[in-house]
Amino acid sequence: YVGAFVLFLFFIGCFLVKGPIKWALVGGALFSILLSWGKNLSFLTNFFIDYIPLYSKFRAVSSILVIAEFTIPLLAMLGLMTLLSKKNEIKKYKKPILGSLILTAGVALVIGIFAYFAPSLYASSPEAIGKLFMSTRELDAFSHADKSFLIPFIQNLVLIRAHMVQADAIRSLIFIILGCGILFLYFKHKITRISTVFILIAVCLMDMWGINKRYLNDDLFVPQSNMAKALTPTEANKLILQDKDPNYRVLNFTMNPFNENMTSYFHKSIGGYNAAKIRRYQELIEHIIYPEMNELI
Repeated sequence: YVGAFVLFLFFIGCFLVKGPIKWALVGGALFSILLSWGKNLSFLTNFFIDYIPLYSKFRAVSSILVIAEFTIPLLAMLGLMTLLSKKNEIKKYKKPILGSLILTAGVALVIGIFAYFAPSLYASSPEAIGKLFMSTRELDAFSHADKSFLIPFIQNLVLIRAHMVQADAIRSLIFIILGCGILFLYFKHKITRISTVFILIAVCLMDMWGINKRYLNDDLFVPQSNMAKALTPTEANKLILQDKDPNYRVLNFTMNPFNENMTSYFHKSIGGYNAAKIRRYQELIEHIIYPEMNELI
């Protein structure tokens, strides 16, 4: 998520910034977005996986969006710098500003209006509306369910998701209008350039903070005292801890040892979890350790 008003400034940069830097940034953003589509643009994705060194090592193709997350804000800053430097020529730039508003606030408004009417439209066109608010995998999973249960269930699901889309569309619209209002005050000589920049930074920070807190929030953190209570040693743990030799390793048979980290709280563990294991170690696990575990069981 790069921010609603940042995206507005990005389009301002597309219109106002001149020279090869703009095209490099726009090209980088578009190219990374196309690559992030993965199987939805399979010929491009497969070419990169097959022929570009190390590209196949990405855990997910969407990781490539880090390029867009750099180029979009950078061009947005260049666009803002250009806009603020044209204070006395603002009448010349009405079309670029209007075009940027249509591409951001206008699109957000259309999406918000559509999401508002989507639950009502579902009754007349359930298949089309359902596909917009549900994934293919979800639709396949529910395809064998009883119709008397399925229809009201999907209708309620569409209602919930449409409300979420509508709320985010309105939220984006507010931040874009707020940012444009600040620029309007600057061009009307009500606030200084430095004040404009700092107020816009605050607006963008509020926008980013609100979205980021959905993914990284206080509920994800547990006080250490609570964690200690949850990790009470079992009789087996106590027995193993009597061994004062620091060089032993523990293999936990009560769960998948290579998909948990609880054992490591008390002992040096053979297992543990890492999303990106060294290939040699993964081969050791699959071809040696697992077979020996099965024999022992």
